Amino acid sequence: MSYKYFIPLMILFVSCTSGNKSAKKLEQLKNTRDSIALAREKKINTIISDYSCVIGWDTSNLFTYELKEILDSSSNILLSGDIVDIIKSDSFYYLYIHHQGSSRTCDYEFIAKVKVPELQWKSEKYNSKSDSLSGYFVVNVESIKSIPIKIFADGEYDSEDVSSFIDVSMSEKMVLISGDLIIFIPQKIKL
Repeated sequence: MSYKYFIPLMILFVSCTSGNKSAKKLEQLKNTRDSIALAREKKINTIISDYSCVIGWDTSNLFTYELKEILDSSSNILLSGDIVDIIKSDSFYYLYIHHQGSSRTCDYEFIAKVKVPELQWKSEKYNSKSDSLSGYFVVNVESIKSIPIKIFADGEYDSEDVSSFIDVSMSEKMVLISGDLIIFIPQKIKL
């Protein structure tokens, strides 16, 4: 008779303790995620401080001339992004880095053309065989310009003059920043 109630009580006990373990594990995962985010933020702030990076330049929809006023030719900036292409010319590598603005209110996209001397390229982990082509790039700004990014074709393509069917929309723009790489920190920051 006593065994009749034992099994349901055991099931109830086990299910309650496993639910409690799941909640604890979920809490531990949240705490780990938060501590990683805090450590990453601290590391980024240290990089900004150590390299005297200008901040806030990518948080609003400024005109190109305003960006040029904020970022003179001696400014260092911190880019967070992905290497989308690499070109080698003479003794330099040029990294094309896609950087999203730091604010949701900024509609622009930023592409940085970053020059890396061959010796620096070979001493660091920039090649396409590396684990990550994403990360943080401290760049010394040389120039800034804007380019239209909406280019589309309209009409028939059987004509010899295809350019008559190409349209460029200036409603959106991409800002091209050129400069020299100071340091690259892979996305997986070692804390």
